[in-house]
Amino acid sequence: MMRRPDGFTLIELLFVLVVFVILLAIAVPAYNAYVTSARRSEGRNALMALLHTQENLRSVCPQYASSLGATTDCTAGQLAAVTTTENGYYLIAITAASDTGFTATATAQGQQQQRDKDCPQLSLAMTAGNLVLTPPSCWK
Repeated sequence: MMRRPDGFTLIELLFVLVVFVILLAIAVPAYNAYVTSARRSEGRNALMALLHTQENLRSVCPQYASSLGATTDCTAGQLAAVTTTENGYYLIAITAASDTGFTATATAQGQQQQRDKDCPQLSLAMTAGNLVLTPPSCWK
């Protein structure tokens, strides 16, 4: 009686390798998309924090701040706030301001986050008490 040798054949090893490569080709892009969308929360959180800071400023000043800086100054329209998010994935800016509203943006920066083609820029606009978040799909 002939005994079969122990181990795997080359065909069996190639089959396992092909299955592994197919699974990897599906998993890596899905993971990268998940990480990119999860990092959007950093930009959204920064804009919401800016909204609250602007509202606090507006309670003591006649208008919303039109720029971000190191100190808060009502006459200069400047608000003490950071211009980048905690991990540096978004650049925060006030693009328009008046006594009744303001618009702020979070623009993706850094190699990984700039590949976010769906939401390269988040925007928050407060106009006469109405909050508008654009693009809406990026705020979910």
